[in-house]
Amino acid sequence: MNRNLLSQSQTAFCITGNEASQLAQQGFLQEKQRLAMIGYDSDSYPRYCSLRSMNSVGKRFMMDMPGSNKKWPFLLPGSAGAKGVVIVESPIEAMSYRDLCTMTGSFYKNYPILALGGANVSFGLENFLTNHPEISEIRLGLNRDDDGKHKEKAGERATERLKQTYGDRYQISVHIPSENDWNDVLKKLRGIQPPELQQQRNTPMPQR
Repeated sequence: MNRNLLSQSQTAFCITGNEASQLAQQGFLQEKQRLAMIGYDSDSYPRYCSLRSMNSVGKRFMMDMPGSNKKWPFLLPGSAGAKGVVIVESPIEAMSYRDLCTMTGSFYKNYPILALGGANVSFGLENFLTNHPEISEIRLGLNRDDDGKHKEKAGERATERLKQTYGDRYQISVHIPSENDWNDVLKKLRGIQPPELQQQRNTPMPQR
């Protein structure tokens, strides 16, 4: 598997170049005009792949590769001895959350971060917990879904469902992003404008 390094300019829209390069070296990311975010099983065999286009302006491309098994979703490993796990919806949000924790000095930068691959998919979490009996806390950081593009708040509904499912066995904490998702929070913190505003700025003024 080709583990190419990613440049700062190609990743500035979401995470730092240093973190992306480290993840590429570890095999969690690949760059082939699109970003491939990989999930591995317990034998380090790739079982899941989420693809995302690298462009920050124009129509974006996002999909899971056919045959991906969300039982083994994208996972950012935590520090040795971590007793909790952070749950988000997508790999980009997992990387964004880790970057935000690093920037703010949050303790949760030490936790593994699991991207479910969607708000309504939870068997990746169940599989993770089965394989990590040391875990005692689940931190739910699913999307806010109030950007006007979502018909329903799937993240909020999934949060309540997961609290009911695991609340009697694990300590549950909830961290709702102040924006639609954690990548939007990171971009706002860095002053990066959304693509539609970038396009507006780059559109020439009409001549009189």
